[in-house]
Amino acid sequence: MTVAAVTTHGQQSLPSKELSLFKKCVKLYEQKQHKNSLRCIKQILQNPNLSEHGETLAMKALILDVTGHHDEAVELSRIAVKNDVKSHVCWHIFGMVMRSDRKFGEAVKALKMALHLSPDNPQILRDLALVQAHIRDFKGFQLTRYTLLRLKPNNRQAWMGFIVSAYLAKDYDLALKGIDEYRKPLLQNVVANSPELFEVLQIEIRIYEESNRHDVALELVLHPISRFLDQTVYHETRGRLFMSLGRLEEAAEEYLALIKRNPEKAAYFICFEKCKELDEPGKETERLELYDGITKRVKKTLYPKIAPLFFTTGREFNRRLITVIIEGLRLGLPSLFQTLRPLYHDKEKVELIHNLLTVFIANVEQNGEDNVHLDSSNLPENPVTVMWTYYFIAHHFDALKDYEKATVFVQKAITHTPTVVELYSCLARIQKHSGDMNSAMENAKRAHELDTADRYVNCKLVKYLMRCGKYEEALDYAGKFTKESIDALTSLVDMQSLWIEVELAYSLYQRGQLGPSLKVCHTIEEQFTSFYDDQYDFHSYCMRKATICGYADLIKTSDNIRNHRAYIKAANLASKIYLELDDRKNNPHLMKDGDEEENARKQESAQERKQRRKQNKAKVVQKASEGKKDDSKDGLKYQIDDNAGENFLKAKDYVENAVSFVSHLLELDVKNLEYYQLAFEVYRRKGKILVMTKLIVKAFARYPLNRDFYKLFTEYVGYLGKNPVENMTKQVTEAVIKKITGDRNFSSYKAEMDKSFAQ
Repeated sequence: MTVAAVTTHGQQSLPSKELSLFKKCVKLYEQKQHKNSLRCIKQILQNPNLSEHGETLAMKALILDVTGHHDEAVELSRIAVKNDVKSHVCWHIFGMVMRSDRKFGEAVKALKMALHLSPDNPQILRDLALVQAHIRDFKGFQLTRYTLLRLKPNNRQAWMGFIVSAYLAKDYDLALKGIDEYRKPLLQNVVANSPELFEVLQIEIRIYEESNRHDVALELVLHPISRFLDQTVYHETRGRLFMSLGRLEEAAEEYLALIKRNPEKAAYFICFEKCKELDEPGKETERLELYDGITKRVKKTLYPKIAPLFFTTGREFNRRLITVIIEGLRLGLPSLFQTLRPLYHDKEKVELIHNLLTVFIANVEQNGEDNVHLDSSNLPENPVTVMWTYYFIAHHFDALKDYEKATVFVQKAITHTPTVVELYSCLARIQKHSGDMNSAMENAKRAHELDTADRYVNCKLVKYLMRCGKYEEALDYAGKFTKESIDALTSLVDMQSLWIEVELAYSLYQRGQLGPSLKVCHTIEEQFTSFYDDQYDFHSYCMRKATICGYADLIKTSDNIRNHRAYIKAANLASKIYLELDDRKNNPHLMKDGDEEENARKQESAQERKQRRKQNKAKVVQKASEGKKDDSKDGLKYQIDDNAGENFLKAKDYVENAVSFVSHLLELDVKNLEYYQLAFEVYRRKGKILVMTKLIVKAFARYPLNRDFYKLFTEYVGYLGKNPVENMTKQVTEAVIKKITGDRNFSSYKAEMDKSFAQ
């Protein structure tokens, strides 16, 4: 908050001396001299007659809030409002403190009250607009921005804010009128203002597209005055609009131009095929001509060589497959198998790949490694090619879940060339898939020893160690890429290394340390809240910089930020732990057995930690002797000992804590069946039938024939049988059941599903 030209406005006035101190306090606050500002406030409040002065207390609350004393600031701001309820300054500051407390509803109410007391106050209006944008109150945001524009009709930022607010509120006609007015002064010097004109042009085209006026958008793109600074965006926009209007030949020309600019982007080929109707059956020859033409023009490109494998069959597929694999093996591409991995969804193509590799294997066995040849030239291959062939075959058998043969071939590759890091990583991956995590961990260590500077190999080793329950050792390895002066875990948490935090939470859970595991899960939740709140500064920044399209994309991304694998896994684990704790709480027998098991695990882990501390003691002494300063004080370290997370274990309502995780994902399209299962159980214990129904509908949309979904749906129907509902709720649940069972009664549906899963 910026306070300018302040005088007191409430019921309580200040004498001239204190008023000058108050103005000085505000000026010092604006200069971020918070200590000096607090001294001025202290002098005012020392006057017995002014010890309860509302606006002075409000300023103190504001300074305390920005200096990290948030709890005290909240309490003080409430007292300030109570003492001077007619001061817009008190209400304004109270709104800002509530905003930093993430109580956005209260912040909006407070700011509106401040606006009521001081109509058309620009600072209050700006702060209110930011909060409204943050909570997605786009109609209110539009009204506030219109008020600001009315106050400052010649201010370009006011116009930009008005355009953005109208666009987000889907009032497209008003947004377009605003764009016309905003652009007029820019056209007076087109060259100097070209970046801003380009941004305005993009948002105008986007508005026309979203309002289904593609013809007007295309006219705008083709207009001579429209200048695109980015030629890729230019061709993409033209191609997209031509396709929307059915002008496929012209669209094809645009996508062909894009393919020539970037022949590795699959989306351009897909759009070009649609324009030329090459994606229809019987057009395989024309499609092949397209890809072969690009391959001849740009020989080093990879995608045009791989793409035909997805739509060719039989001999043509086999011929192209041989070419791609042999070329990749001779070049020594470690990622060759991952490039071809999508082909393994087609059983016929998997069989052809298997037959080809069988020929390679027979060739090696018949001619020996020194005289092997992969084609009809009969010329011996480079020895390195033989090693990569073994490597590829090992991946192939791993994908087929034939782990024994996969291990045999990767061992042959290691015997052939024992110094290649990828071979040990491959062996570790195969052993992980087979369930032998300890062996996988050991081979990941061997890979790391061969190249200690490789971050990818280090990350794989850390992950395997975590999954073996050795999180202390894992953090030691992870610490090799963090600051030496800071504790490794503290540094990783500060860097918001989500994958390590997720693996750590699961590793702690595996060791029976529920409290520390919950602490890590809550840390991840706090980080995602921080990610969402980080957009707050951009609500004003993007207006100043006129980056409207980027701002619109930021809004969409922020709304889906929690639909991230790390958050979903953390939410699932936290929900699982809280449900276990709730079971123990409601069932003393489970509590006793669970505690015994947990204590045994804790005892074992405590012994391991004791041994680890002894091993690390020498390192600490050595660091001290070398004079290295350890900046990570104990109070600042991120602790995960047995006492960590005790407050979560002692929560009054475990189910409510679980709700705090799963509720954020209810409106998102989550691609994780375990989430639906756990969220269903959480809301079942809360008795929220409509939320349970919503979860069933979402799960059915993604996993209609999944065995686990069938179990979940059966549980849902059983719950409704034991807890009958009435009125609209009954109509909704019956409609959902009817949709899933396909107009059959549940008994017939159940019998059919049982039969299909039994096969």
